[in-house]
Amino acid sequence: METRTHVGDPWKGHTSWVRSVAFPRDGRHVVSGSDDGTIRLWDVQSGTQIGDPWTGHQDLVLCVAYSRDGSLVASGSKDGTLRIWDAAKHEQIGAPLEHEFGIFSVSFSASAKQLASGSRDGGICLWDVEKREHIGKPFSGHTDCVRSVCFSPDGKLLVSGSHDSTVRIWDVETGVQVGEPLRGHDDAIFCVTFSPDGRKVASASLDRTIRIWDIEDYTAWARL
Repeated sequence: METRTHVGDPWKGHTSWVRSVAFPRDGRHVVSGSDDGTIRLWDVQSGTQIGDPWTGHQDLVLCVAYSRDGSLVASGSKDGTLRIWDAAKHEQIGAPLEHEFGIFSVSFSASAKQLASGSRDGGICLWDVEKREHIGKPFSGHTDCVRSVCFSPDGKLLVSGSHDSTVRIWDVETGVQVGEPLRGHDDAIFCVTFSPDGRKVASASLDRTIRIWDIEDYTAWARL
């Protein structure tokens, strides 16, 4: 079996827990969000921080995400704000988007025209990136904190995972839940993602299992 090790020394700069990291598609950079309230951009080849930390959040930065083309970064914080950043200019674009509660998860649609966020109260919000405004009403159904959201590759569906131990699929256009909640995990769900073809969803939980779901018939396909 091939031995795999980390490349180079650890990247140091944050002064507290690093909660989230994300790559753009070209893999040249990594963005990170931390409990120190900052977002930092790193050069993958050299492992050095690029520019100064991005500041603005008033509390822990709980999640970060890149747009597919790498031009935008979104960050969500315990301070209840969602911020969008110009990745090339290293600056915030417009005013922060306001949540009533802390934001635990963010995801760009493939077109980067929409942004989804999941919060501590169990709500999921959809945002128009260009207009910097909320789209419709929050998606409601989860009964506890939404820890992860992810758009399907075609942008028509959104998957969410929650502390209520359910995975839910949503119609992005209508905001309506598709089918019944996907149940099987015995504890909080911390991350969810679509397969590249959009036909399956993977979820990972504090119950120490990973589950693969077939979203065509909304059943568990595998338990790992």
